[in-house]
Amino acid sequence: MSTTLLFAEILIVGLEALVWVLLLVAAGCDVSLDILKEWEEYSALITILLLASSYVLGIFVDRVADSFYSLFRYSIKVPPTVPVGRMRLLIMKDSEGMAKFIDYQRSRLRIARATVFNLFVTILVSSIWIVRHHEELGSVGVVPVWILMMGIGMIALILTVFATRRIDKAQIERLNDAYKIIEGGRDISRPVVAAVCYRPRNGEIEFLIVRTKGGKRWTFPKGHVERDPPEMPWVAAKREAGEEAGVSGSIETVPFTHYTYYKGAHTHEVVVAAYLMTVESKRKPDESYREPQWFTPELAMKKLAERRHEKYIHEHHRVIREALASLNRKINIESGT
Repeated sequence: MSTTLLFAEILIVGLEALVWVLLLVAAGCDVSLDILKEWEEYSALITILLLASSYVLGIFVDRVADSFYSLFRYSIKVPPTVPVGRMRLLIMKDSEGMAKFIDYQRSRLRIARATVFNLFVTILVSSIWIVRHHEELGSVGVVPVWILMMGIGMIALILTVFATRRIDKAQIERLNDAYKIIEGGRDISRPVVAAVCYRPRNGEIEFLIVRTKGGKRWTFPKGHVERDPPEMPWVAAKREAGEEAGVSGSIETVPFTHYTYYKGAHTHEVVVAAYLMTVESKRKPDESYREPQWFTPELAMKKLAERRHEKYIHEHHRVIREALASLNRKINIESGT
């Protein structure tokens, strides 16, 4: 964001706040209009002081308004996929055009949320001013004036809150979209593949799964297809099995299924092509933290469900079930039944 734009935003926020500050001063003391005439020759200096004061006040109000608004932000229906600060830093780093648009969205939100705060305080200060100057209202009366001012103020406040929430929702949506384009675009030409490794043991099929990089969950050995030099998908799946699980064997050249998962480094679902691989030999994996282990289908499904969202639990369970179904068909074909 340019320094000029940021200065203008803070100044606007400060000038709004100056309204309720002056109202508060007027409510606390009686200021004769005659004194304003006496200061008329200092109007240029007073203007400069008011602008400077407004800017300082704007900085303070901007921070307070941000904290005040964050108390009610939890109900926004479109939560950010990753921390907002992280998304903004990546967008600023990778795309100047998107960064300018996001700054424009953020600029609108800054002014909108500060306007909500300033309106709220202005309503409170106006009530104080009415009470302090009730004698000047004469026959009109305090109550009618108070009701009128509060009515106008509350309508303005409700409309401003509504507009602020819409602006905030739009900002988060655009942040998510921009982040997905930048982060997802890096791997758009690199498909993700997985090797579903299995072996027959004691008349039953066992599956080999490994831990994720963070060690919190279990998964199938998987990774991206290399672009340089070009790599066939099933070759990439076999390579990943060797690197992550330390196994080699025969792998099918056609995926038996596809499944989706959500990776923390991304803000979108990743589609994985799964290949069945018969394990013929095993060694120490290149990535020792993977801790590859053999499990029966039931235990493998239980492990794959740990610390996962229900949707992705279903996806991983489906892979196991479809792998078993594919292997059963293969056995029936080989046996001629």
